Parts: sequence; C-alpha cells; structure tokens
Amino acid sequence: MSTRKPSSGTHGLVIAFLCFYLRWRRVRWKQRDIHEKCDARNRRIDEVGAEIACNLVLLERLKAFAPQVAESGSSRFSAEVERLHTSPSPDAPPTNAPNPVSYDTILDDPAAA
Repeated sequence: MSTRKPSSGTHGLVIAFLCFYLRWRRVRWKQRDIHEKCDARNRRIDEVGAEIACNLVLLERLKAFAPQVAESGSSRFSAEVERLHTSPSPDAPPTNAPNPVSYDTILDDPAAA
C-alpha cells in the first residue's frame, strides 16, 4: 500500500489563493475605512455649516439689540431677558430634531443648544 502525498503544485495554489484572498480583504477594509472617514468628514462639514448659519442669525439679533441697550440701559436689557424667559420667539434653526431649540432660547440659555 502506498500513501499518496498531495502534489506540491496543489499546495502552492492553496497558498497563492490565501495570499490573494487576504490582500483582497485588506483592500476592501481600507476602502471601507476611507469611505467611513469621508462620510464622517462630510457630516462634520454639514454640522459646521449649520452652526455658522445659526450663529449668523444670532449675530444679527444681537446687533439689532445692542443699540437699544446702549440707549435705554439696563432696564431694556432686563426687559429683553424677561421676554426671552416668558415668550420666546418660535423661530428656530432648521433641524431634524423632534424638539428644535429656538433662537431666543439659545440666546437665553446657550447650554440648551
């Protein structure tokens, strides 16, 4: 009885296939990693753009309010703070959030944003 050894050619093909497969998996992993990082970067760009748009609206509101406070002093400031607490404007930045925070709430309590 003779035992048959696998041919060295078959062994070489298996090793070549495994090397190919591992390289292919590494390339796929790198591609997925690149796409995930690109998506994260694009989401961050969108977030910063929305932040800038919101800050521009807030800046305009503060610019309009500053001369009134300069003329009337602390009484006007106190009246505006009271208005922000009691009847804030419903205007809010565009968002997909279920409960958007209004611009007036942001001015009253920046931590709410």
